[in-house]
Amino acid sequence: MPVSTIIQKQDIIKYKKIFHFLWGVKRIEYSLTSIWRKTRSYSDILSNLKGFTKDIQRSHLLTNEMIHFMTNFHYYVMFEVIECSWEKLCKQVNEATDLDQLIEAHSKFLYEIGTKTFLTNSETCYDSFKKVLSIITKFTTLQTNVCILAHAIKKEQILTDSHYVKINRELTNYKTQLNSIANDYKHYFDLFEKELSKLKIHQDVNPISLLYMLDFNEYYSNTNQDDE
Repeated sequence: MPVSTIIQKQDIIKYKKIFHFLWGVKRIEYSLTSIWRKTRSYSDILSNLKGFTKDIQRSHLLTNEMIHFMTNFHYYVMFEVIECSWEKLCKQVNEATDLDQLIEAHSKFLYEIGTKTFLTNSETCYDSFKKVLSIITKFTTLQTNVCILAHAIKKEQILTDSHYVKINRELTNYKTQLNSIANDYKHYFDLFEKELSKLKIHQDVNPISLLYMLDFNEYYSNTNQDDE
């Protein structure tokens, strides 16, 4: 039986969208962990810069928050969504007695993945998630730049006054961008959580597990209450 009998042209488009989504999640997760290792290797140099200790500590905390988010979201997609949907598909395929049942099983498989990853059922939720990813990308770029600065400082045996002027200028710019990114991340992360909580809980979409993983100790819930 030709595969095209079951997998239609519109299904190929859905697969491409899902694969693009998964690739983006994994790429950003990898970028975060890579920049975490790099900044840790330069932490001594950065922490010793006058007036920069609190900022580097804040960047470490923000990195850990983002890694927590991406790691748990990646786990949710791979195990709560794809693996569970795949098991259902295998069971339905084995139980199918005709071609129509095979096509229906495959359609349900794609539908479940699309809805549980917010690709098809919640545009606002997906948009807020993409915004969070874009902010994380900005943050990794910012951290890469500060690591380049730290590497340049490490190479210099003696720092002159002109070096300090340039360093202070770079650090001032870094602090401004870090503050902006931290505020934006909190805003859009909270927005994403709110959009998740709005989704109706039924057999196709159940965001409770993801919400719990992202805020298992109620840190964000308590923080939002304090802000109010």
